[in-house]
Amino acid sequence: MLSPTRAILCAAIAIGAAIVQDPPPVAAHDVEISLTNGGPGMNAVASPDHQWIAIDLLGSIWVIPFDGGNAKKLTPDSLEAYAPTWAPDSQTVAFEALGDDGAWHIESMNLDAKTPKPITEGLFDDRAPAWSHDGTRILFTSDRGGDFISVWETSPNSHAIRRVTRRASFNPAWAPDDDEIAFTSPDERVKFIASPGGAMTESWQHFTIDAGGNEQMVGRSPVPDFPTWHPRTGALQWGPRRQWISRTEYLIALGGAIR
Repeated sequence: MLSPTRAILCAAIAIGAAIVQDPPPVAAHDVEISLTNGGPGMNAVASPDHQWIAIDLLGSIWVIPFDGGNAKKLTPDSLEAYAPTWAPDSQTVAFEALGDDGAWHIESMNLDAKTPKPITEGLFDDRAPAWSHDGTRILFTSDRGGDFISVWETSPNSHAIRRVTRRASFNPAWAPDDDEIAFTSPDERVKFIASPGGAMTESWQHFTIDAGGNEQMVGRSPVPDFPTWHPRTGALQWGPRRQWISRTEYLIALGGAIR
């Protein structure tokens, strides 16, 4: 059996068409790449300049040319890392990394670097980073409040940290102008809701919160959906984790493949 860092996998990247409001449909196209076997929870995110795609694979962060080609392992073998997010300069990737202390921290690496730089520290589980479009802030989820997992914000330069949400919160995402975020939260009042088939499923709420801390519930679902803001229209959609790369195209990783 091949080792995790040398295994070869064939994964097709299909940049699929998606429609917001009423744009014309766009035909999907395939890009063949060489990688290793992806898992069902694999994350994939394109760099802002559309030169690279960062993925988490077998506990490491990899980058692949946007148009296909050989993958490059970014993080060292000794580090377990997931959930990549790009800085706006398209040269730096932040991610969640398991530290020697047994806690998860937010770290970053330049594409040419050999050693990751810590952004958060402490005996807390800091996960799911999301870099702001202006590059000045990174959202992440954490239990550092001592009560429940909520959304926090840090500066990649000063490392100053502040709490953003005061309820259990997951899957944070920035609005295109960085003046608002969206997140999902488990409904503590209605634990379960009836699905169309009659089965009882969990109840999750969809929220937005602005810079002044004003929350608004905008929907609910039986699963912890991921929010996605359209970069041009500002429309907010909920569902599988995906990333708009043009007005009519998005990048999504489903079932271990990038589409």
